Amino acid sequence: MDIDVAASEVGCIKPQYPEYNILDDFVAPNPSTSSAPIFHSSPIGKKSYVCDRLPSNEDATESTNKKLLDTNMEIINLCTKILNIMTTDRKSRQQTYPPANGDLTLEFPLENEDQLEMLEASLRDEKYKQQYTAKMASCLQSDPKLSLKVMMHHVIKPEVGLKFTFQGTLTKSSIVPYAFYKIMRSLIMSHFSGQLMTTREIGYMMDRATKSYFHNLKDRVQRRKRKQGIQANEKDTGGYNSGTYDATSGSQLTGLQ
Repeated sequence: MDIDVAASEVGCIKPQYPEYNILDDFVAPNPSTSSAPIFHSSPIGKKSYVCDRLPSNEDATESTNKKLLDTNMEIINLCTKILNIMTTDRKSRQQTYPPANGDLTLEFPLENEDQLEMLEASLRDEKYKQQYTAKMASCLQSDPKLSLKVMMHHVIKPEVGLKFTFQGTLTKSSIVPYAFYKIMRSLIMSHFSGQLMTTREIGYMMDRATKSYFHNLKDRVQRRKRKQGIQANEKDTGGYNSGTYDATSGSQLTGLQ
């Protein structure tokens, strides 16, 4: 009787299962509360994650904008300082040339190579060099190319220029080694540097101006000779071309100008 009662009691009592904590208490079956497994996770506060130490999007954006503004201000201040230095340096260079006082013994433009050699010898004297530089400074124009052409026309006549080229040939000398030409280039370079042009651009413009000057000299000389020939012919004929005259009256019948 006791055995049956005990058996019936055993059959009526639900078995008790132990709890299992697997993988750091992630799964723990507990039939007393639910037949489905229950998942547990450790509190977030117990561990430190990298994302907890990162700033928020608003803080990062504000910090980036502040750095960009500071960088822009530094660039603006630097550009202003550079512009002031370039302006001051240009003014100081322009004020270094003494005024031409008319002591240049040679008359410009030079008519032959002998006078050109005299000019080269005179430029070895510092005082004469300053006077020549001041004379060339009065020929400065609005750009390097035009300035160099005006200086060349002022110093030498086309007949003298025909004996030179920019880099030289078998029959003509190069103009580059001559002191009077170097002074022109140096003056133009110092005058125009800092006016939104690099030294390379200024040098390129002066090279083109020199080549163009010598390229057009032959035509200029021929035109001048034709003009001089016409003037000489007019002087010899008293303003009349060669023509036929009436034998009785002596008046010119043809070629009247």
